[in-house]
Formats: sequence, C-alpha cells, structure tokens
Amino acid sequence: MKKIRQQKNKIFIQNFNTKFFSVFLFLCFSFSLFPYEVHAEAWGSNFGATLIDQMITTIKRQIEGAILGTLKMAATEVLNSQVMGFVGGGAGSEPLFITDFKEFLHQDPKEKVDLFMNDFFSMTTGGKSASANYVGAEADGSIRGGDYTAYLINVASEKQQKEEHLDTTSISTAE
Repeated sequence: MKKIRQQKNKIFIQNFNTKFFSVFLFLCFSFSLFPYEVHAEAWGSNFGATLIDQMITTIKRQIEGAILGTLKMAATEVLNSQVMGFVGGGAGSEPLFITDFKEFLHQDPKEKVDLFMNDFFSMTTGGKSASANYVGAEADGSIRGGDYTAYLINVASEKQQKEEHLDTTSISTAE
C-alpha cells in the first residue's frame, strides 16, 4: 500500500505541477494583454509642472502683448498715411475731394470741352484751321480771307463764346 500511495502522490504532484503552471501561464498572459497604465512620479512633481506652466503662460501673454502693440502702431500709421493722402492730395498735391465747386462744375468741364473741340476741329478740317498759314483761294485766283472750313470754325467758336458768356453770367447770378 505504501507503494500505491507513493504512486498516487507522485501522480498528484505531477498533475498539480502541470495545472499550476498552466494556470500561472494563463494568468501571466491574460494580464499582459491588457496593460495597466502606471505613473511613476516623485513627490512634488506637480508643483514643478504648475510653476513651469505659469511661467510659460506669463511669457506667452507678454509676447502677445508686444505683438499686438506693434500691430496697433502699424495699423495707426497706415490709417494716418491714407487719411493724409486723401486730405493732403495725390500726385498733384491737390486734395482728392472737391474744394471749389465752381471750378469743378464750370471751369474744369469748359477746359475739357475746349480741348476736345480744338482736337475735333483739327481732325475734321485736316489741320487747315490750325495756325499753319493756310489761306483759301477763290476760283479766279484771288486770295480770300477764309474758306468754308474757316467759316465753320468761326461759327463754332462764336457759339462757344456765347455759351461761355452765359455760363459766367449764371455763375455771377448764382452767387
């Protein structure tokens, strides 16, 4: 009996060892598949992190303040230069807004019309009305004071002078 008992013990121990190692390996692998997040910290590490965070925040605010101050100054300079350009004038050193309404409404358009009409007369008459010493001749060969082209130019100039006279009188009465 002693022998049977020894054999049973031996089988029990072998089965126990096999089951124990099987369960042990199962538990080891099952815990390693789902790792646990661990934080190893020294005492006071939160205190240092808080101080560094506060320093970085302060530095960030100072840098933002400096940048915003510079941007505000640049924006002010741009606005000032644009306003001065508008009020002080453009390339001709004249303001970009109307300062004399009489000049704007009467004199400037008249000068532009005179220039246009002079060009128009020169183009339609082929330059004969210009001061090119052109003198018309009659059929019999005698020199006349002008021709039909000169007549047309004369009529248009008289008409233009009458309109100018009306404009100047209307300006004086409007005042």
